[in-house]
Amino acid sequence: MSITAADVTDAELDAICDTVYDSSLPEDITVDGVEVFSSEFYQTAKEYYKESGLVRLQFEDLSQPFELLEQVARGFGFDSAFVPPQYSDSDGLHNDFGINEISHDGGSESDHEGFLSNEEQSVHVDGTLEPIGSVPTTIMLCQSQAQSGGESRVFNSVGAFTQLVEEHPELANALCSTKTLTRSDVDRSGNSKTGPVFDINESGLVTRFSLDNTSEWNLDEVEHLQEALDWMENRLSLDSDFYTEFRLAPGDMLIVANHKISHGRNGYKDTEGNRRQLYRALFQEPL
Repeated sequence: MSITAADVTDAELDAICDTVYDSSLPEDITVDGVEVFSSEFYQTAKEYYKESGLVRLQFEDLSQPFELLEQVARGFGFDSAFVPPQYSDSDGLHNDFGINEISHDGGSESDHEGFLSNEEQSVHVDGTLEPIGSVPTTIMLCQSQAQSGGESRVFNSVGAFTQLVEEHPELANALCSTKTLTRSDVDRSGNSKTGPVFDINESGLVTRFSLDNTSEWNLDEVEHLQEALDWMENRLSLDSDFYTEFRLAPGDMLIVANHKISHGRNGYKDTEGNRRQLYRALFQEPL
């Protein structure tokens, strides 16, 4: 049974649903090797995560990026990262903790926009085939940036949706249909998952709003879906309260509330001396 706009109106919404994005994003938390293990550090990060859906940390020592990401994750109480089943048999794609590298491989035939391509990656939530809201946290560490491009895209899709509920409940209902969005594992198993774009679970209002190459919107099967999608896409601009772009610098670690916030990136250009290199881990618990 799918939720309706009325269910959202009656629900107790969290702070992220009211968050707008502008130049006053949460300030970076600068870390010096000692503070990373302090209770104050983790508490501040959790507050940012709950208030705006984003945390950006800054580190100076990037000599061991896998170990650094793992240390921070364990400090939040994560014993291991979540590796989606479609990647579990791929030797070398993830390390033992569950961290994978994201960098452009010009010789690869893979269609995976996030891991190996330098093309634009439209906004999405991680966990292509997972139930909506079941992968609440994504952590990404930037070791080096491209010569140009590669700006991170962040869309407060639950925030935009709550505005749609207020203004056009009939359109919001279309995004809650169990037939609305099909996401497919395009370059591996070919498996797919169809379901709502927004739902309510123990974490409150959750999202799987995605426009990347894994996503097929079933416009002919759900009444008002095209109008609803157009309304949401119109909020994906830099003059919107729900959308922003920024460039990660080497040493930046971005933590995203993946069950609330959709993210992506602009296309980028690598050179031999300026190669975009990120590390990513997914978690099935919120901060």
